[in-house]
Amino acid sequence: MKWPWRRGRRWRPYPSEFLKLVSCDDVSLLRRRVYAFAVYTLSRAGEIVPFSWDDVNLDNRSLLFHEAVDRVRRPQVTKGTKGGKPRRVPIEGELWPLLAAMHASAHGVGRVFPKMPSENGLADRLRFDMRKAGVDRRELHDKGISTKPMTFHDLRATGVTWMAIRGDEPLKIQDRAGHEDFQTTQRYIRQAEALREGFGDTFPPLPASLFAGLGQAPTKRPIVQKRATNVVRFVGGTGIEPATSGL
Repeated sequence: MKWPWRRGRRWRPYPSEFLKLVSCDDVSLLRRRVYAFAVYTLSRAGEIVPFSWDDVNLDNRSLLFHEAVDRVRRPQVTKGTKGGKPRRVPIEGELWPLLAAMHASAHGVGRVFPKMPSENGLADRLRFDMRKAGVDRRELHDKGISTKPMTFHDLRATGVTWMAIRGDEPLKIQDRAGHEDFQTTQRYIRQAEALREGFGDTFPPLPASLFAGLGQAPTKRPIVQKRATNVVRFVGGTGIEPATSGL
């Protein structure tokens, strides 16, 4: 099967490939949870490191991203998020049970991922884990004329593209991703137009294995956002989200 998922020289995993990764017992449970969190919240690695339970509102199903670290230059120093603007994002319906179980296990104290590595090298580890899980499609790993190896930042970009494929409102995508320039959001929307038909469900239910050691998953689940029926089309340039230092 020919995979059309290419943005310039970047490729992203499909939901089926993502599920293989986060379901693989041979991959660290911590990293699998971090990978799921990055995709479902559109968060950067530097934002995940300092993210704490004080920033999680389970009752109102929202997350507040307002801090980040430069994982390469000053990993111990907390600063503002990219652009200096905090953003509040809704918790995806399928992520809520996992966060609720993790919150109960941690008693709502401290960082959500206290052992989240702040050092460089997350991209190499991600690709290593993908191969372990059988996600070995060449376009996700090889460096060549038409491909670039997948990075940790591409998990965030995957979530943005999934929102566009689902048909979310363009301004909602821009706000949730924290794009300063709307043209950046338009690129994801244009890419989604070519992928939407037959793509399958985005933000699928997370595997039960992610709840290991957390006890029984919460039974009270929020309503999962349904795919929009009215899709707004925009015309703009194609390409990838600009790379960010330290991510």
